[in-house]
Order: sequence, then structure tokens, then C-alpha cells
Amino acid sequence: MTFPFLPPEHLLVILENLSELDRTTLHALTLTCKYLNDEATSRLYHSMTDTDGTRHYRFLLRIWKTPRLAKLVYIYRLPTTQNTQRGNLSQLIGRCVPRMVNLKELMIPSIRNLNPNPPRASIGLCSFHLVRLEWINGFSAFQDAKLFLASQPDLVHLYWGFNILPNLPHNPFPKLNTLGAYTRVANAILTSQPITAFHWLICQETYFNRTQEERIFGQQQLGEVAALFQREFPSLKCLSVDCNPTCVLKLFREDEIKFFWHVDTLRVTETPEEKLGDMSFYGFLSKFPCLQRLIITSGNTLAKEQHDDLDNAVLQIFGANSNLKLLDISWGNLRVFKRWVEGVPHSQPIELSENWLMY
Repeated sequence: MTFPFLPPEHLLVILENLSELDRTTLHALTLTCKYLNDEATSRLYHSMTDTDGTRHYRFLLRIWKTPRLAKLVYIYRLPTTQNTQRGNLSQLIGRCVPRMVNLKELMIPSIRNLNPNPPRASIGLCSFHLVRLEWINGFSAFQDAKLFLASQPDLVHLYWGFNILPNLPHNPFPKLNTLGAYTRVANAILTSQPITAFHWLICQETYFNRTQEERIFGQQQLGEVAALFQREFPSLKCLSVDCNPTCVLKLFREDEIKFFWHVDTLRVTETPEEKLGDMSFYGFLSKFPCLQRLIITSGNTLAKEQHDDLDNAVLQIFGANSNLKLLDISWGNLRVFKRWVEGVPHSQPIELSENWLMY
């Protein structure tokens, strides 16, 4: 089949309007003319981020049978479910990932009762140089993870889901721009990199005191936090925290938290809605002198009867930081937010990315 009346640049425009997630359409286009086959195949294999293990098995099986396709893969996210067909998905991942020599982004999600990680034997065979690595799976073997991390010095974006770090040279990731990590890991990795975004994992570093109903840091953790706070990064503009940081920030004065001095966007996750009006819960906002935007994400959605009760709480939150301009609170689901601009509610809900890097 040919397209005599459509020049290649027009066909390219058509392809550019197709999402890489529309894999059915892209596959159909590979069965037309040679030009569309080449372009559609390139897009079809550029990225694989589906969560379904069976789809991953089919995708990787085609790569295993046609090795040249592996060079087309630039983004790969391991699945979160098992393969329902015959065949070993983990083994196929171990065989195919090292063949993705042009891979730039690799995401390994957090999964219980599954083994989504690349087998150890395949880690040393990987010749690609990643720009982004998200190893969120804290349940996997640390030995596998640390071997892999040490082989990726060109990382620009790193999310490290372990509270320990392998022995690395000084300034192991000079190009690093965004980091997601526990306090100890952040202290070890961050030197002079001009990072712009940091996702602070503190929830699992604390234990819960049921008598006082608060999270408490141990002395070792507090020492690590104090060391992090003493470091100033003028480039750090975006901060995301996996729980409300009041439990630790209340222990430090504003002048002791240099790490947050230049942050203008703060995202707090897993915040109980019933505490939105409790100003002791948001007193920490005064410790962000440049804060202009606050994003509050909750694991539970707000009930309709709670919507009208928020205005007073919102005004108090704006009062806690005179520089605050925007406030977004999760509304309906984890991606839909209600926005207030300088205390005035926005007329329509907005949709925000779930990306922890906030960009």
C-alpha cells in the first residue's frame, strides 16, 4: 500500500498525533507501507510503561525474536503484575533489558509478592547509560540494586527506594538534577550538584508513638536530618515529602534549616484531611521563606460535606506563610485538585501530574 498524494512530512504529522500508549493503532500502521512501518515501529518500541505483565511478556518476546527492535527502546518500566501466559517473564526481562543499548529511563516499581527485578546475572551485561533511574522497590535484593546503581554515573534523575547506599566515589552523579531518597542517602549523594527537585522519604524513618499520637525520630535519624538541613542548595526549588513533616521540622529553628531556604514549591503527601484546619499541623510553613505554592495530596478523597468547611482552614494556611500564592488540595481522586489563589478558590478543579518530581 502506498500514499502517492501524501508527502512523508504530512504522514509524520499524523504519527505525531498518535500517543505511544495507543499501541493497537501503532501496530496496525506497521502493517501498511514501508514508510509507516518504520515510523510506527520506532514509536511502538520507544516506550513500554504498561503495568500488565502479559503485555510486557509479548513485547519482550518480540524483542527476543527480533533483536534489532531492542535498540528502539528508550523508556522501560517493569510491570506490576505477573504474566498470565506460559513463559518466565523475569527471565525474559533479564535477557532483553541488556539488549536495550539505547535505554535512557528505567523504572522498577514497588511490588510485593512479585519478583520484578532484573536477574543479577543480567545486571553486569547492561551497557546503556541511563538518564533516569527509579528503583522504588524496597523489597528487592539490595545487592542487585547497588551493583546496578554503581554502573550509572550519568544519571540526571534518581529515585532510590532504599535507606542504605552502596560505596560510591565522591560526587558519583555530577549531572544529577532531581533526587528522591531517604535522609542518609541524600547526605551521601548530594555534594555540589545543582539539584532543582528533591523527594524526601521520611515516613519510614520514624516510628509512631501512640501515647502522644505523633511520629518520632530516633537520635541517629535526627543527627542525619540536622546534617542535611545545614546544607544550602540555592538551586533547590521543588520539595516533595511522603508525609507531613511537622514531626521533624518542629524540632529545628528556621535558621537551622538552610536546605529549604530557596524552596518555592512544596508537595506534602498522605495528609489526613481532618487536620487541614489544625494550624499546629501547618506551622512548619513558616520555615519555608520562599514558599509560593503548596500541594496537599491525600490517600483519601474529601467527602462532599467537607468541601464547604475548607475555606476557613485554607485562609489559616495562607496566613501561616505570607509568600504563599497557590494552594492545591486533592479533590475527588489523586490527580484532581481544588485550587486556591491567595485564599480565593478557583472556579474549576485542575488536574496535576502524579510524578514525584513535579514536572
